[in-house]
Amino acid sequence: MFSVSPARGQAVKTYVEGQVEHHRTQTFQGEFRAFLARYKIPYDERYVWD
Repeated sequence: MFSVSPARGQAVKTYVEGQVEHHRTQTFQGEFRAFLARYKIPYDERYVWD
């Protein structure tokens, strides 16, 4: 589980509002993989998408 501090609330709101445009160039899967890598979260590709 992840949370957002109140200080980052506006940045998160702006990010969410830009999702349609963002996902024209970045897939959810690609973004999710980058997120896992950024936070060094181990995962097995076989079990992530099903």
